[in-house]
Amino acid sequence: AWSARGSQLGLFLSLPLIVLARIAFGPELGWYDDLRSVLPFVLLAISLLLLATETTRLDWPMWMQKSTRGVLGRDSRFAGFLAATAFFLLAGMYGWGVFTLPARSPIGMPDASLLLPSLAGLFGIANLLDIYATTSHLPPQRENWALPPTRPLVVPCFWSSVAGASMGVLPGMTASQATVLVMGGRNLAAKAQGKQGFGMDWETRRLTELSDDELLEIAKAEAEEGVEGPQTKQDLEIIAILSATNTAVTVMVLGFLYIISRSRSGATLALKMMYPIETWSSLEPTSDFIRLLAVTLAAGLLAMPMMRYVGMGMLRLHAAIPLQQMVMGVILFVVALVWLSTGFVGIGVLIVGTIIGLLPPRIGIRRSHGMGIILVPIMIYTFAQKFDSFGFI
Repeated sequence: AWSARGSQLGLFLSLPLIVLARIAFGPELGWYDDLRSVLPFVLLAISLLLLATETTRLDWPMWMQKSTRGVLGRDSRFAGFLAATAFFLLAGMYGWGVFTLPARSPIGMPDASLLLPSLAGLFGIANLLDIYATTSHLPPQRENWALPPTRPLVVPCFWSSVAGASMGVLPGMTASQATVLVMGGRNLAAKAQGKQGFGMDWETRRLTELSDDELLEIAKAEAEEGVEGPQTKQDLEIIAILSATNTAVTVMVLGFLYIISRSRSGATLALKMMYPIETWSSLEPTSDFIRLLAVTLAAGLLAMPMMRYVGMGMLRLHAAIPLQQMVMGVILFVVALVWLSTGFVGIGVLIVGTIIGLLPPRIGIRRSHGMGIILVPIMIYTFAQKFDSFGFI
């Protein structure tokens, strides 16, 4: 219910932002040409900001603690920042290597790309393996799916939409980065008012305070008694914010396809390959854009009443199918899809990406730093274009 409310707010709040984006990045102000000239610096600044928001505290290696006589000791946030930076660069070098490999489908599928197995391994299979190894069944769910009130969520969902719009124009940026920026802004605003900041991610030491059985008992008590724990409301707000950001990014990416003629998602890339895109350069939007926006708006309006019935039906389906068998079925389906589209080279890329994707939860850092797989190659390419006029790189 919180996710549906967040998506609804993200949809409606992002619509006026399309008009502002058209004025800013269209021929009137022409900000996109200015943005392209400083694009590598913008991507670098946002990447550093996202890395700086990593709050995980880690211990320095024992040999470093001894050699520095405790200066580099335990619970160091700087160590967490370095771990996140190292993982970001590792994912970037992985992406740089993957994009140079040849890809060919064994059954002759066109446009074979290793982007599918690399992202599937880094964010998909790795997460599914963690679920398979740690979760045997779905936690109990509440039957009360009443929608939360709109007023408390308007402001955070509005800023989520603004962040989603900002990320939608940049290559390599996703809703996860926008959500981190929004949560970081909420932290700063709360601390500026003398309040306790909202948690953005976990710390490894807090992760071990409760066992799996204790966490399951807390979840059962909340589901049966209808009592929210101290973190439940905050977690639900984060779900609403994440949903608003995802929806805003979807809408804004569609808008930028017609405003700057650039695809920033797989769906818009497919649209661009299906038929020529008429750029929105005049006062009135193009007819194709109006139709697609109308379909998006209608889908959002229909999704709200359908959510209650379809969602409950899906929960019953999940309850009928053992979770681990379902997860393994999804993994096998992804592996088969990767082999059909990219062959054994894609399987190798998938395995390496899965190994890298298993690192963040074991270190205690955010998995979203894995977007370095796209950001680092883009920054290398754009910096080379800007400063390597002789073609040495």
